[in-house]
Amino acid sequence: MYYHPLKATYDLQQVDWLYLHEGVPGHHYQSQVAALSDVCKEVQLNQSVTFGRMAFVEGWAAYVETLGKELGLLRNPRSHQFVLKWQALRAMRVMVDVGIHAKGWTDDQAEAHWLQHFPEGADVMSREINRIKRWPMQVNTYVYGKHKIEQLKQHLIADESNGFDVRTFHQNLLNISHLPIHVLNYYAKLFEHQEKTL
Repeated sequence: MYYHPLKATYDLQQVDWLYLHEGVPGHHYQSQVAALSDVCKEVQLNQSVTFGRMAFVEGWAAYVETLGKELGLLRNPRSHQFVLKWQALRAMRVMVDVGIHAKGWTDDQAEAHWLQHFPEGADVMSREINRIKRWPMQVNTYVYGKHKIEQLKQHLIADESNGFDVRTFHQNLLNISHLPIHVLNYYAKLFEHQEKTL
């Protein structure tokens, strides 16, 4: 994996977070597994489902960041701090996206809101506000997708009759993650005949 830092220095404590999100089990791994999936492989999806597909892809990557400790990463407290910072940053981006696109905020209003509620992220504020202005709703896909995945996981865990196995759950998600996020509404039907564990 190659990463080009924007500054002359780069805090290596964020590599764990970056690798989880972009590498394995994040985007790279997800795209490799999804490419081999035989679930709805031939379906040609139109542009109207772009948000749904992006919500699954970015939601998966945001979700797996929370698995860092279980996967043996984030041993350094500063590494875990980056995961928490990005969770906060994503929440801030959602608020700013709504402010700009639904409430007509100016740059000054967006910056004031950002600095009041998330001063720790001042270093990326301008970049993120410009991104939000160019690409409405994209930043929301991370939070929405992660929420839908965690919601399904909690539902499956609560249903003691299904013999929930997290490995099977993750494999199933990867197999359908090339589809729009609303396919999670049909998770039980898609995988009702499989074995409980891999």
